[in-house]
Amino acid sequence: MSIEELWKEKLEALDVQKRRLRRCGIGYLKKIFDKEKHVLTSEKIFEIYNSLGLPVEYIFILADSHGLNIDLNGFEKLWREQIDIMKNLKRF
Repeated sequence: MSIEELWKEKLEALDVQKRRLRRCGIGYLKKIFDKEKHVLTSEKIFEIYNSLGLPVEYIFILADSHGLNIDLNGFEKLWREQIDIMKNLKRF
């Protein structure tokens, strides 16, 4: 795959994410960000990641734009636990 094709594929994937966010996520995110005081918890980050399928980097950027710190270590722990669960399910 050429660099141009790869770039086009990535841009198309971002476009899908933007449409999904516009369709169902903006109000949802606003509610979450408005409720949090100073830190976006690992559970909330994982909830957004799982429910909207937004890349974690986007979530971090949005949290930062709302003045929220993030619990990255906690999120990574939850993410690894989810991966382990999925691996175990595949064994059946």
